Amino acid sequence: MGTLKKVTMKEQVYKLIKERILNQTYSFGEKINMLELSQEFGVSNSPIREALSILESERLVSFVPNAGPSVIRIDNKIFYEVQQTAKILLIGSYEQCLSQNLIPELITMMQNYLSMQKNLKEDSSIENSHKFAKLSIEFDVSLIKIFRNETLENLYASFFNLFFLIVLYDHQTFDTDRRKNIAEHENILRAIQNGNPEEVKQNIVRHFSRTVDFDLPHKPI
Repeated sequence: MGTLKKVTMKEQVYKLIKERILNQTYSFGEKINMLELSQEFGVSNSPIREALSILESERLVSFVPNAGPSVIRIDNKIFYEVQQTAKILLIGSYEQCLSQNLIPELITMMQNYLSMQKNLKEDSSIENSHKFAKLSIEFDVSLIKIFRNETLENLYASFFNLFFLIVLYDHQTFDTDRRKNIAEHENILRAIQNGNPEEVKQNIVRHFSRTVDFDLPHKPI
């Protein structure tokens, strides 16, 4: 007989708050009212504070002295660190795909996500902005999911949550051109299909070398 896993109150609260951050029920920079959450969930402040501490370690939440917890605000430092991390992870994963002969399966997976992206390229509604951002990331992280390594996926899960928020923020705030995003993915896929490792790496670097100016006025979310 299997052993049932106990889910602690902290874990339940963590999942609920994280989901609200990722689906933007809580917007970027929004304060998180611990008292309201305590009343809503019918729990003490303790599991809420513990859950928020985990989310802080994943950089989805920040604590400001005398102001309490809030959803992260995207700035230059976070934006560029995430891009740099993505480049390192995906180039390393691509090299492993080559050594493990996973390229044919990777191509099929990427083609599928790219096709779904193309179906959404003309619809700029908020709902489809979320879908497009998720598909954009799914294409990129195919290079990691292809290994079907649960330990590897769990290891980088928190990074990919932050990665999703960065991509979503970029698409919503700076009017990221969906056609350009798709074209960059097509370039990566074509280089993989052509068996040109150096071109693949160069295209990944270009894909994650976007520059934005957070000091300039931009479109509100």
